[in-house]
Amino acid sequence: MLDLKTVFIFSAAINLFIVAVATVAWLRSENKLDFWYWCLASWLMVGGSLMMSMDKYLPYVICGYVGGMIYISSTGFLLLGFKEFFHQPYRLSEAFTVAILVGLGIVVMDQFTAGTTKSVSLLYVGPGLNLLLMARAVWRGGDGENLPSRHVAAVILLIYAVSDLFIAPIAFFDPIRFVDGIPVSEWLKTSSIPLVLLQMATYLMAVVLKLERATEGQRLLAEKDALTGVLNRRAFYSRVEAAAGRDGTLAVIDLDHFKTINDSHGHQGGDEVLRGFCQLVREHLPADAIFGRLGGEEFGLCLPDCDEQDAQAVLDRLRRRVEDHAFRSHNGAPLSVTISCGHSVLLPDQRSVNETLSQADHALYGAKNAGRNRVHAFHAGHAPTPRAERAGVPLPGQRLGPCPATPSA
Repeated sequence: MLDLKTVFIFSAAINLFIVAVATVAWLRSENKLDFWYWCLASWLMVGGSLMMSMDKYLPYVICGYVGGMIYISSTGFLLLGFKEFFHQPYRLSEAFTVAILVGLGIVVMDQFTAGTTKSVSLLYVGPGLNLLLMARAVWRGGDGENLPSRHVAAVILLIYAVSDLFIAPIAFFDPIRFVDGIPVSEWLKTSSIPLVLLQMATYLMAVVLKLERATEGQRLLAEKDALTGVLNRRAFYSRVEAAAGRDGTLAVIDLDHFKTINDSHGHQGGDEVLRGFCQLVREHLPADAIFGRLGGEEFGLCLPDCDEQDAQAVLDRLRRRVEDHAFRSHNGAPLSVTISCGHSVLLPDQRSVNETLSQADHALYGAKNAGRNRVHAFHAGHAPTPRAERAGVPLPGQRLGPCPATPSA
């Protein structure tokens, strides 16, 4: 069994390593605020630990309890770092709340346990509470963000919190003793290294989450249309293929007379219409719908588990919302916008996604010919049209290439 001095030396070495990593990460991070909190937490952690070990030079009430308060505050800043990372609301005072409450608890406990170190148990309760709050924040995560290691990090934090809270009653019923100024405690010797390793794992998971977010950000950039923020054509097609095992409906949507909008209000006005249209669509579509830009003013929509009749109702509601919406150009000029839609039932066992999308395009052409601002379903007997062979929607056997803009119709 290691002696307590060796345990403290090992713990100090690990803590200094964490400080070095956190500091370098903060200096190299683009969004510095979350790493700033984590870096500050690591420095406070080391500072608190050093102060608690200076019993030969400072009164015990200062080195033990003040150092403990600093150490608890370090876990508070660790909590703020995770909340900042996940864009969750917080107040700066949260970093000190638990430490202040623990400090008051120590004052009260010392009135009833004078001459003992039973109140040291509260120095484990404080970090445990902050770690529970951290585990909750990490488990909640951020809205719509896919970080695979988030739940792993939350579990590690939960284990860390439970460990601290488990040690607290042991520290109360088996208080630390001092022999010639040296702390003597078997449970302190046994628990210190596991707690430091959990601490190191916590910082490691923070770095892993940052790396995962960077990777996820690159993936989203590759999938999103730069102008509107919806899926680009390649990503839309990939998502539809992935969902092709389910029945549903595929639709092609085109903004009517979009070339006229561009000619009258410039490309900036047209861009504002496209962005506003996409925002409107996303607000009123079913949660499992797949929506993307196929090119120019043309968009694709997949409605899983939606038959022809339901799809007709969904698309017609969307058409009316667009017709009634007050669009404005970049200079505030009001714009009247309508859409035409064509759709076809997606039957994976009978025809491919390419074929279904081509059929929806034929139906769209029929809606255009019938006067625009309407929704048409594909029915057998619709004749192919040159428009169905446009760039931007793949036909059977075609490979996906770059997404060119399509002419307005």
